[in-house]
Amino acid sequence: INAEYGALKDDKLPNGGTVLAGAEVLWSAYIMGRTEDVWPNALKFSPERWLVEPDFESKKVESYEFIPFQAGPRKCLGFQMAYIEVKVVLCILVQKFTFKVEASHTVETIPSLTMATKNGVKILFSERQR
Repeated sequence: INAEYGALKDDKLPNGGTVLAGAEVLWSAYIMGRTEDVWPNALKFSPERWLVEPDFESKKVESYEFIPFQAGPRKCLGFQMAYIEVKVVLCILVQKFTFKVEASHTVETIPSLTMATKNGVKILFSERQR
């Protein structure tokens, strides 16, 4: 794909679709993450979709299935380290705090290549009672 002219030649997609020479190909992580064909109950917060019962081990996922880190020759070089860091930080935060979106705040998204919000996301957090 050439950003100025579109696809350089006809190509076939993994799902059998065709991209014609000259066509512009765009994708949106925001839209793909909410597509029912890809994710059943896409709008439902469902972290268990990434886990396998009975021990809730991490599910083996194709690298193209979770778009933010991509795959192939141009994938993020630091994605494995970043993924581990995010897991560690989230574990620490979830152990120490509870989180919820402020009731009076409405989350409005802005269409862009990466997900953005119009006025941020107001989160209330409180220390967990031990």
